[in-house]
Amino acid sequence: MFFDAVPKRASGGGVMWSREEQTVRPNGQTDELPAAARASNAAKLGKTVVIKGELTGSENLTISGRVEGRIDLPDHLVTIEPNAVVEADIVARTVITFGSVVGGVTARERLEVRTTGSIVGEIVCGSLAVHDGAYVEGKIEMARPLVGSM
Repeated sequence: MFFDAVPKRASGGGVMWSREEQTVRPNGQTDELPAAARASNAAKLGKTVVIKGELTGSENLTISGRVEGRIDLPDHLVTIEPNAVVEADIVARTVITFGSVVGGVTARERLEVRTTGSIVGEIVCGSLAVHDGAYVEGKIEMARPLVGSM
């Protein structure tokens, strides 16, 4: 691991420096959450939160705990953190998983399975990225763009 000094805006408008921890893999890749997942406008389910049922909303979502059922955020980003467990069908614009997913995943634009992530289930996505060490099992269907949309 290493720490990287990153400039951040302080509440008074000035710049302050913080140290962000990142994990560096032997191949040089880092496993850090995307900026959209760290943004303050993303809802976050903490490590001790367990949800059973249907989850819907109109904002990005970061999951650190456990979700069972269905996640329906068709226009937003869903990020599943490293120790999170999701046993649900997911519908989102973009899904990035560092954790475990069992269930169908529909990512209209992009699905990314990071090094620590796994997905077992049917996948439908616009684009797919599977990092070294990630695990994917199931049927994968790449959605083709509409002919008139180019």
